[in-house]
Amino acid sequence: MSLCVVESLEKWYPGIRALSDVSFSLNPGEITGLVGANGAGKSTCIKIMTGLMTPSAGKVLVKGVSLFPNPEYRRRKIGYLPEGNPLPLSHRVIEYLDFMVSLKPIVKKSRREMRDEMLEVMGITDVSKRFIGTLSSGYRQRVGLAATFMGWPPLILLDEPSRGLDPYQIEMLSELIKKASHRSAVLVSSHGLDQLERIAGRFLLLREGILIHDGPLPESMGTLREFFLERGRSS
Repeated sequence: MSLCVVESLEKWYPGIRALSDVSFSLNPGEITGLVGANGAGKSTCIKIMTGLMTPSAGKVLVKGVSLFPNPEYRRRKIGYLPEGNPLPLSHRVIEYLDFMVSLKPIVKKSRREMRDEMLEVMGITDVSKRFIGTLSSGYRQRVGLAATFMGWPPLILLDEPSRGLDPYQIEMLSELIKKASHRSAVLVSSHGLDQLERIAGRFLLLREGILIHDGPLPESMGTLREFFLERGRSS
């Protein structure tokens, strides 16, 4: 059984169809790249998969159970980094991560250990007592990633995860995603096509809300960038 199944997903706004009959599944041990031009529906799709947005039609199943109409319980098993990574700037890093780990299905006695592991993995132990609002954009992104990977959830959804990171930190993120994929299904939406091609073995290409490709990079295409430029443009 697939860990997450997206079935005939649709999202309509007045005069606009953001998603049209989108279906795919995600499996543990797999990194899937979600690509498409701005406005193609990537963020909308991910928001629905987290239960933060209700679809106009279709359904999302997580471990065989529908995410809607009550997504709160299933959301505890999802790690999600939204585009823009909104964080409570008036909180200290450690306060925020303590709160985030308390929301995960982790026994209380193991929460501090998990929090400290994420601080170390993301290289933010030295700023753990600082207010988030005083951090650089790169450090804030790493705080958001620490919260996302907390507890190594079975489903991880990342929307532009490398934003604000320097090249060294992007490589660190790539290794972290590969590590997480050993036990989780990981979906990564990114305009960083070169990085995405190095870590993902399967790609979903959205164009104007329609899924036009689901699978590995076609052999006829040299790179993911060439494939995107050839197939991803609006008609």
